[in-house]
Amino acid sequence: MSKPSANVIPKPSTPSPEITISNRTITIRDQPFQFRTFAPTSSNPKGLILFNHGFCEHLGYYNDTFTKLAREGFTVVIFDQRGSGNTARNSTEYGLTNEAAVFDDLDKIIELLIAGEIVKFDFGTKGSETTADTTPSTSHPPLFLWGHSMGGGITLTYGIKGQYRHSIRGYVGCAPLITLHPSTQPPWILAKLLTFLAKRTPTLHMPTTLNLDHVTRDKANTEWLKNDPLVKNVCTVGQMNDMILRGRALTDPAWVKSFEGDQVLGTSVLIYHGEADQINWLEGSQAFIDICPVKDKELWALPGFKHSVHLEPTSERDPVEDRLISWFKAHI
Repeated sequence: MSKPSANVIPKPSTPSPEITISNRTITIRDQPFQFRTFAPTSSNPKGLILFNHGFCEHLGYYNDTFTKLAREGFTVVIFDQRGSGNTARNSTEYGLTNEAAVFDDLDKIIELLIAGEIVKFDFGTKGSETTADTTPSTSHPPLFLWGHSMGGGITLTYGIKGQYRHSIRGYVGCAPLITLHPSTQPPWILAKLLTFLAKRTPTLHMPTTLNLDHVTRDKANTEWLKNDPLVKNVCTVGQMNDMILRGRALTDPAWVKSFEGDQVLGTSVLIYHGEADQINWLEGSQAFIDICPVKDKELWALPGFKHSVHLEPTSERDPVEDRLISWFKAHI
């Protein structure tokens, strides 16, 4: 994996003539968002996959994984979230987001995606009449929402309160932030201080510390992460507090009972999580799966895997990614 240049979106490391990879900027609610799309070159996509990256990540992390999916006929769209990567235009914007902004942005992105305005497709009854809070699942290719870590928590929460959740065929969480691992959880006094500051000065920046040895066993990827100029070890107290509370809510049966998806063809939930993850706790993923009201739901516990499954050594992650591709194919 090559080291990216400062302020440049990393280029995919495995270009392929079978797929088209494109970058573009789309302005949403007065904020220019950076997007990257991986699409099959010769056909309509079998499915659309929208990926939510994790905390202190950006759209350049998982190029190889998305390339594999595009080769199998899926279009994958990933974007730098508000306050992250190149969507953050300067240091003052890094981490500058909040719970309302996260889901307002995601609603608009999904609205554009299913309307064919981010990627083009010719599918079914595209253009059918829609209501204010849904669009027919027959008007666009099967749509999957997928996310890693913080993005996994966002993905699962979208099934509870997202405006277009009735259009989602499947929700996929990779090591989702539901419960922090006991070794990562802050002392209670710091947690109380964070909540206090988030209520009064939510845009206050604070440093973050992440043990990269907990991210992956791949030494080359660990070195790449250490030198990635698009990742700043800073967030806002509001962003940090919101994502912790968001995850905690995903273990509350009264909240999770409202989880929904595609009301025409049904929805599915998949979570896969490394057993050696010391950032987010596997037990949190199990707790969510236990109370999620969806019938078609799975949890894959991956022995030996650390936090970032798709940054683990290639020989380890390839079988998991093959299994993941098979899951997507089985649910279109």
